[in-house]
Amino acid sequence: MKKLYSLILLVSISSWAQFKPADFDNAMELMYGSSQQKALSNLEALEKQYPKEAQVIFLRGFYQYRDGDQNGAMMNISNAIKSNPKFAFAYGARATLFSTKGMLDKAISDMTAALTLEPKNIEFYYKRAEYYSKNQQNQEAVNDYKKIIQLTPVDFNAYYEAATLANLMNANGDVFFKEAYLVKGIQKYSVDFLYAKYLMNARRFDEAKPVMELALVDEKNFDGDDLQTAAIIFYKTKDYQKSAEYFKKAVAKKPGDINFRCNLASVYIDLKDWQKVKETAEGALNLDPNYPLSNMYMAIGLKWTGNETLGLEYEAKAKRLDAEQNQN
Repeated sequence: MKKLYSLILLVSISSWAQFKPADFDNAMELMYGSSQQKALSNLEALEKQYPKEAQVIFLRGFYQYRDGDQNGAMMNISNAIKSNPKFAFAYGARATLFSTKGMLDKAISDMTAALTLEPKNIEFYYKRAEYYSKNQQNQEAVNDYKKIIQLTPVDFNAYYEAATLANLMNANGDVFFKEAYLVKGIQKYSVDFLYAKYLMNARRFDEAKPVMELALVDEKNFDGDDLQTAAIIFYKTKDYQKSAEYFKKAVAKKPGDINFRCNLASVYIDLKDWQKVKETAEGALNLDPNYPLSNMYMAIGLKWTGNETLGLEYEAKAKRLDAEQNQN
């Protein structure tokens, strides 16, 4: 649902005729609010006032989409397009619905129609590139990312996405980062981080490590997932102390993520710090006592700190939980 809404928020308002953008924004806010009765009452009032307006027909479709009625949403958004064939973001929204149904050719066709109407809409290029990629049309996706770079050279994510797809096609993705480094207005640490992540995904860990170290000069800007990426790169290059350091920082940023804690426990196993394995597993178990991996790490920590009996109990529990969850 958020993907559909993001398309709406990022479009130009040039196509609005009688219906006011403020009315539309208010209707959308109500739909995302706590009172759906208010949202529905507002929508019904707009339908009485503007019964033939494409934007109002679209709002009904969005309400249905939000309510889980994808078929009704498809019908009304299509009716909005029939009412106003120049309604660019209605094409974008319908493309999202087509993609959800796995109808990627139709999604691409609708995004192409949207781009014909709004050829400088960056979000539309991102969405079409996403659909091209899902449809195994990687070169077309790369071309869309190149268009984004042409329109907004400071959009560093476009360089990363283009490079990643180029690598999948056995082409040289590094050239996109070389280009990004030359662009004024892009913060260097952002390019460093994405280049390191790209190298990691390409399993070029030894190359990724020094680039990530450059990025970490500005680590205050990183979230938990970013810090975990750094930790993984250090782990893959057998720098276990540094890996543990950055997994701990990731946990501090995102204490509710059980996988961060389990990954940290795994690093402590390599460091043979069994007390830390046990303590980290305990923190993970506090989040979810039925997570198999947390129980297994607790078993390992207990066994290596002299409590074999309790360790065996946790090991048996981990295996039982894993079997149960795999059955489901």
